[in-house]
Amino acid sequence: ASLTAYGSEQDNFYVNESGKVIDVYSRGARGKLLWDITDNLDNTISVSYNEVSNNAGLIFENTLPSPRIGGISPIAADPEADRRVNYDGFFVGAQLHSVLIADTLRWSLPWFDFKAIGSYQDLVPEDVRATFGAGPLALAQQSGKNEQITAELQLLSNADTPYSDRLTWVGGLFFAETVGGLDPFRFIIAPGLVNGLGVINSPLITGINTLLAPITGLAGLDPNQGLILYNRGVIEAKSISGYFQGTLALTEALSVILGGRYQHTRKELTKSETNYFNSTTGEETPLISDDLPVLRSDQFSSRVGLQYRFSDDTQAYASWARGYKTPTYNTVNLLGSLIEPINAVKAQRNDAYELGLKTDLFDYNLRLNSAVFYTQQKDLLTGTVQVLSGGIVNYDNAPEARIFGAETEALWTPLPTLNPGLAISLSGAYLDTEYTDYPNGRGYDPATGVSYGPGNVLPLLPERDQTGNEIPRTPKYTANLAISQIISMDWGSLELGLDGNYNSGFFWSAQNAEIEKTFSYRLFNARATVMHDAWGAQLELFVRNLADEDYIQTIFVDDFGRNVILNDPRTYGLRMKWEF
Repeated sequence: ASLTAYGSEQDNFYVNESGKVIDVYSRGARGKLLWDITDNLDNTISVSYNEVSNNAGLIFENTLPSPRIGGISPIAADPEADRRVNYDGFFVGAQLHSVLIADTLRWSLPWFDFKAIGSYQDLVPEDVRATFGAGPLALAQQSGKNEQITAELQLLSNADTPYSDRLTWVGGLFFAETVGGLDPFRFIIAPGLVNGLGVINSPLITGINTLLAPITGLAGLDPNQGLILYNRGVIEAKSISGYFQGTLALTEALSVILGGRYQHTRKELTKSETNYFNSTTGEETPLISDDLPVLRSDQFSSRVGLQYRFSDDTQAYASWARGYKTPTYNTVNLLGSLIEPINAVKAQRNDAYELGLKTDLFDYNLRLNSAVFYTQQKDLLTGTVQVLSGGIVNYDNAPEARIFGAETEALWTPLPTLNPGLAISLSGAYLDTEYTDYPNGRGYDPATGVSYGPGNVLPLLPERDQTGNEIPRTPKYTANLAISQIISMDWGSLELGLDGNYNSGFFWSAQNAEIEKTFSYRLFNARATVMHDAWGAQLELFVRNLADEDYIQTIFVDDFGRNVILNDPRTYGLRMKWEF
């Protein structure tokens, strides 16, 4: 049996000049119990509970308000992101807890091993709140559903399996059932925007007018709260799959790997509805409810690989693999099918090719791994944020895209005899990405302050050809360097570490606009750890972002403008770990 408990607290990096900021902490516990039933049969059960409270990428600073929305309900401009916000009476962040229960039964039989795995996971967002640059729209999730049940049966070859000297394999069945979504999600529309209903010619405002027409005089509308709409959307999914993968040694040096997985998935968007919330009576008035067709998909993923060993410490490999993302619906559909039909997002297909070399040199004091790869993507899942069109993140498919890249990593102990505690690790990657076919692209036009493409804010701006653009969040160059030194003592050891990383920058959407680009940055971290062997204790002093460098960690552009989140500033603290 084992039991672990942890807790962590830190200062909030943000200052809210008109209200409070959320506490930042995480805590939890996990336990594990192993029962050796017989010499060849055992069972392990594990349980964990976690609580988290933080800004969770939700505390936006609107550094470039939309000229269209700002003319009706002014947004507090924040030209320079500085971790200072002005959210009057509305704290921003997320508080959630999760529970995980898992059980694994292992049984060693004469010709193979049998394994049965089951798990249940429940993630409960107790409170999630966001506001768009202190602007006319705030979002608050009151409750959500995020449950998952899995079951898996595995058969694995072992030393007694026939032909085990040349063939190793694993096969099995996997089942998953998930329920996830928002139930409900509150859209809180500020009075300034409510008073301007109809001024903005957009699907959201047109739709709200249409929805509220039967409600005489917007009964119960609180001028201090504005308009409150409740939206629900929960996706229920079930999948079952069977898989097999085997590695066959054709010679002592050459092996071939073959694998396949068939999966059937069923997805249904339930509770796709929007209600008007009367803040006086606390009652909801149904406005929209959509009954959408069930999505069913059948997919076969496969893998082929070759592995050649030049020696015990050097091998080369080549592989091809095909995988899928299953089709789905957008969860948030505030206007339902009022303006346009709710369409499913098609399945995404990836074909990945890779060549690589793995080596251990100089008596295993230098490990060097390198690879080149190419990924071809069909119907790449692409998202834009278009709140005034009735959603939050609206997903569609880019017909074709591709990624070419190379990466290398090294782990080196340069002085194994004189200083065995010195270790240096280095890694680097290069990516060249492109939408090879994306004629109907969506995005945001900074000149007019409205979105373009299918389902956009009116007046209609047609889609734009984004073929040739880079895929979002794919920096061309990245590099990491870490140096650590362990000094042995009579009572334990002292470890000193310094690491740094470089990122050349990347875009946050398919339109590749300069207003939504994270530019290059460098980060450095340092730590000193004291390890006392007799006590089983560790004490670590750490400093993250040593040079206190600022860069934009997250950007998204929506109908309200350009919203950014800065990275964490220089952070220092203590960690303690005790094993007994």
